[in-house]
This record gives sequence, C-alpha cells and structure tokens, in this order.
Amino acid sequence: MRSCPACGAEYTDKAVVCSDCQASLVEGPAASTSATVELVRWERVYGPPDQVAALMLQGVLEAEEIPVRVEASTMAAYGALRSSLKAEAWGALLVPAERAEEATRLIDEYLEGIDADPSPADDADADG
Repeated sequence: MRSCPACGAEYTDKAVVCSDCQASLVEGPAASTSATVELVRWERVYGPPDQVAALMLQGVLEAEEIPVRVEASTMAAYGALRSSLKAEAWGALLVPAERAEEATRLIDEYLEGIDADPSPADDADADG
C-alpha cells in the first residue's frame, strides 16, 4: 500500500502520484497529521497587458514577500488567442486576499513611477 504524504489518501502499490494533490506517494499507510490545512483565498489585483508586465509586477510583489500567482488568459498552444472572449487583459495577478490592498498600492506606486520617468527622447533634448 502507498499513501499521499500531503492529504493522506491511500493507493495501490502501482500508483505513483496522488490524483488529488499531485504529490509523490510514499510506501506504507498515511502518517497521522495533526496539522490543519490552511486554504488561501486568492484575489485578483491587476490585469497586466502582456506577459512581460505580469512578470515585472510579480517581481515587485515578491520583493515585498507577497505571494503572487500569475494566470494567463491566453491559451499556450494558440499564441495570443484568449481563452475567453471576455478577457480584456493578458492575464491576472492574484495575491492572498489579506494582502490585496497592500499589493494594489505597490502596483499603483510602481506604475506611477514608470509614468513619471522621462522618456529617452526627453533626455536627448535636455543634452542638446
């Protein structure tokens, strides 16, 4: 008998991965766990226009130790084809609900900073 170390489900000896958690199975019965599984409620805080923006903002949030998930609304095998006709952005940035306000503030500050930077053409004009 094999068991899942994450959820405790039991499987036959032929099974390798838990069908629920995708965790690798271990030999023997599931160890009793007294730990409580804490579920995270993810909240959408921003709809980036493209993957580059999503990854930049992911870095901004992770630098502040805010867990972040990046979800694309495009289908990988079809390039820029959106998975939903209602999707307006490339995807979504999601953070734990209790950190959503802080994450939104950080994103806003970062984007305002980008808008405030002079363009390279402005720098050339100032030099000449």
